[in-house]
Order: sequence, then structure tokens, then C-alpha cells
Amino acid sequence: MSMFRRPPLVGRRRQAGLTTLTIVMLLFLAMGITVLYANRSLLFEQKTSANQYRSTQAFEVAEAGIEWALANINNQRVIGTDCLPLATPVSGAVSFKRYYTQTDTTTGLISPTGRRAACVITSSGYSCSCPTSGNPTASAVGPSFSLEFVASTQPGLIQLTAYGCTDTGAAAKDGRCVPGGTGTSDAYARITTLIGLLPAISTPPAAAITAKTTVNWTGTGAALGVVNTDPATNGITINAGGEVNEESARIVTLPGSPPTSSIIENDTSLATLSDDAMFQTYMGMTKAEYRSLATEVTCSGNCTSALEAAIAGGAQTLWVNGDMDIQSNVTLGSDLLPIVLVVDGNITLNGTMDVIGLVYSTALTWNNTGGGSAFLRGAAVAEGGFTGNGTPDFYYDADVLRRLALDTGAFAKIPGSWRDF
Repeated sequence: MSMFRRPPLVGRRRQAGLTTLTIVMLLFLAMGITVLYANRSLLFEQKTSANQYRSTQAFEVAEAGIEWALANINNQRVIGTDCLPLATPVSGAVSFKRYYTQTDTTTGLISPTGRRAACVITSSGYSCSCPTSGNPTASAVGPSFSLEFVASTQPGLIQLTAYGCTDTGAAAKDGRCVPGGTGTSDAYARITTLIGLLPAISTPPAAAITAKTTVNWTGTGAALGVVNTDPATNGITINAGGEVNEESARIVTLPGSPPTSSIIENDTSLATLSDDAMFQTYMGMTKAEYRSLATEVTCSGNCTSALEAAIAGGAQTLWVNGDMDIQSNVTLGSDLLPIVLVVDGNITLNGTMDVIGLVYSTALTWNNTGGGSAFLRGAAVAEGGFTGNGTPDFYYDADVLRRLALDTGAFAKIPGSWRDF
């Protein structure tokens, strides 16, 4: 009989327990490594997501800067150092456009003035700084952008650059979000685009008076004065689709040319134009489009005070819907800031006044029986006719019209010029 002995039961159990413990520990180690790896991936994803969020925020802020600048450069009202329109204009105040850009009215080239604007976006809106000199200052906390203009080599164009940062007072990228800031930005973005001028006048008229129908000055002592000595326009004084009553008119044209030769009447090419086609010929856009870009003056009857207030506030392109009057002893426009007054109705000028710019209306009447200084320098266009009495003077001024064509109007982004690098 064999004397074989089986191992004690306790020993076998002890070995089985040790094996189980080893396996469990190995499983715990594997689980720990898996958890650590997963946690590392989660942290990486969180950091990536946060970086993407901050980068997107900076990009969106820079885009907001572009849109803010475009809206403000097309706002004709004069501004203060907070970039907001002034409720009461002060001497020397100018619009956002003239604050940051200047135009050579000989070449049409637009250059920056060297100033900067900056805004902080807060829960209540924009907090902006447009200082007369030096760097903008941040008066609030939040994502911010700053703007600068760069000259272009093409007339009518200027480059607009917006720098966006995720916090205010950012010193990132040499502090261009809020120049002079002392903070640190988590993210920074830069966007550039070319903006081009849609001129207030697309094709300046070639005559001092352009009427689709007739020009008729009547009454005792009536003596309409019309002057055009500009060689580029052949000295045309009156261009009418109908007849011109010029018997008592005081006509001045190119030296050596008979005054009557400067008058073009019964012009069928003008008479057959529709009102809309005539408007687009000179303005380059429809009336609805032009109205949306101009400063609309709301008034009825005597619009003198309303026009003076709009011009004092910085407006140069003005739109009046319906018939209107302008009373005497008023000056509208200047050599440096001529106006374009579009009246979608009949306009009546009463007495003495000085108007510098282009007046476009359905029809124009000038009552000036009392004499005195009464002149319009630039040009006048009517979809109907010109009538009146007295001795007002219409002077064709090529310099005024060129300034309006090159330095007045609204800006729009040039397709294909947008860059975010």
C-alpha cells in the first residue's frame, strides 16, 4: 500500500489566494493605467477645446471690429473721443471717416491719419475709445479689438485691419488689441480687408443746370445768371430736354464763345430718359439704394433748420422725401465739405442763400425778387424743369463736383480682399 500524502488543504488554499491576489493587483494596475491614460486624453481634449474656444472668440471679436468700423465710417455724424455721435456738435469735431482717413481730391488716393480706435465688448455693449492722439484706453473688462487703416495704391480704396483679443488691456502681439495695455491675451486674431468708396456722385453733370424738361425764368427784372468756364465740359451752362427761356439770362461761358452756344435745349437724349434712369446716370445707383446710404432729413414745408442741423452734425449726402422749401439767409455746404442734396419732390428756394454742392430734385423753383446774394455753386439737376424769378446765380464748379465724387459717399468691402493671416 502506497504511502503517498496529499498536500495539506490549508497550503493549497494559501497558494490559490496568493494567485488570486496577484491577478487582482495586475487588474487594478491595468485599470489604473487605463484611467490615467483616459484622464490624460480628457485633459488634452479640454485644453484643445479651451484653446479652440479662445481662438474662435478672438477671431469673432476681430470680425466684429471690421463690421463696427464699416458701420461707423458710413455714419456721417461727428463723433467724440468715445467714438459716439455728438448730441451737440462742437467746433472742430468731424465724422469717423474724416477722423481716421483723408483723401487727396486730385488723385483720389485715401490715406490714414495715423489714429487708432479700440473697443471692449461688454455685456451692455461696446465701450470704445477714439482719442485725438496717442493710444486708445480701455475703460472696461472683456474681449477687445483695435483698428488701423493702411493706405492703398489704388484710388478710392483703403485697407482696414482689425486685431481681436480675448481680454481687455491685451499686450499680445505688441499690444495692438488695446495699445499700451498691460494684460496678457489668451488668444489673438488679425483680419484685413479692402474697403472701397461708393461715391456720392458717379458721373458729375456737365452743365450748371440740367433739366429734363424746360428752363423758364419770368417776371419783371428776372435775370437768371448761369456760369460755366470749365474747358473739360465745353463750358455748357444749360442742358435741357425742352425749351430754354434765355432772353434775359446772364450767361458766361468759355472765353471767345457766344453765350447762346453754351445752351443745349430740346435734347431728346435727355428728354426721353425715365426718372430712375436719369437718377442712376448721375448717382450710379437706384433711389432706394441711395436713400439707404444718405442721411435722411425728416421735415415738411420749411426744411431750413433741419438741413442746417444735419449739416452741422456732419452730413454731406442728404435725402429729403417729398416737397420742401428753404428760406433765405442760409449757407448750406462749404468748399471743404460740399453737400449732395437729393429731394424726391419739388424744391423751392426763397430769397438769398449760398448753396455749395449738387442739388438734385424733381423740379426746382427759385424765388428771388428782392435780389441780393443768391447762388448755387456746383451744379443743379431736375427730373422736371427749372422756374423762378429774380437774379440768382448758378455757378458750375468742377472742383466741388470732383470733391463730391472722390471724397463723399459710402464704403463697402471689396469681394476677395478678406484675409485672416
